[in-house]
Amino acid sequence: MGPWFDVVLEAVRQDCKIGVIKVVRNLVHRRLVRAREVVEVLPSVVRSRLLLDVAEGLRQQLEHGYGVIPWPSERGPACHVTLRISSQVAEPVVRPKRVYQQMTLFDIRTDDSHAEYIADVNRGLDAEPGNPYLTRYGHVCSPGWWACFDRGELPIEVLSGPVTFVGSRPVCVWYGETEDVIEFVSGIRVVGYDRLDYWTAAPICVGDLVTVTRTVAGLQTPGRLMRSEIDLRVEWVTAHDEQRQAEPVAVPDPAGN
Repeated sequence: MGPWFDVVLEAVRQDCKIGVIKVVRNLVHRRLVRAREVVEVLPSVVRSRLLLDVAEGLRQQLEHGYGVIPWPSERGPACHVTLRISSQVAEPVVRPKRVYQQMTLFDIRTDDSHAEYIADVNRGLDAEPGNPYLTRYGHVCSPGWWACFDRGELPIEVLSGPVTFVGSRPVCVWYGETEDVIEFVSGIRVVGYDRLDYWTAAPICVGDLVTVTRTVAGLQTPGRLMRSEIDLRVEWVTAHDEQRQAEPVAVPDPAGN
C-alpha cells in the first residue's frame, strides 16, 4: 500500500471565506470553531492520513467551491488546496472477519426430537415377521443401527442447498387456506418442510444454506415396498448479508388478487 496523504489548505478567496468555512465544517469538522481555525490560520491541514483517491476527492470539493455561497464572480476556485505525503506511513487495511451463524436444528443421535416418529417406524418394522431390514440393521436408533451408520452401511442421502422460500402462502385460494413452509433447492430438486417445531428454532432467511442428512427404512409388504424417510440431522448456515432476504418471497395469487 502506498503512503498516506494530507490535504492542505494554502489560501482562500476573501469573498468565499464564509462559504469555505461551511464546506470544511460539513465535510471534516463538525464544530464551527474548529472549522474557522482551519480556514483563517493558513496554511492548515484540513485532514491528514488519507488514501490518495480520498484525499483527491476532498481537494476537489474544496477547491472547486462545492457548497460555497456566493459562487466567485469569475467562476474561479474558491480556495487553493494541495496534497502532500503524510509523515506517517500507511498501514494496511484489515477487514474484520465476518461471523456467520451456524446451528444444528436437530440431531436424532443426540436429542429426542423425533422419538415418537422413530417409535412408529419401529412398530411398522416389527409388524413384518422376518423383516430383512431388521435382520440387517436392527431397530432404528438402536446401538446396532448406529453402528451400521458409523460403518457406512446405512443408505444415506444428503440434501443441501440455498433456501428459496420462507413463510406463508396460499394453498386453496377459494377457502383462504395457507401453509407456513420453508423450501430449499438441492441440485434440481425442491425440498419443502412445514415450518414447525425445530424449523422455527433459527431465523432462517431466503439465501441461507440448509443441509438435511437422511436415510430410508424399508418395509416389504405383500403388495408393495413401504419406505419411511428418516431425517437424521438438519444444519443451517447464514448466507452473506447481501444474499439474505429477511422477508418471505411474495407468491403470486392464482386468483389475481
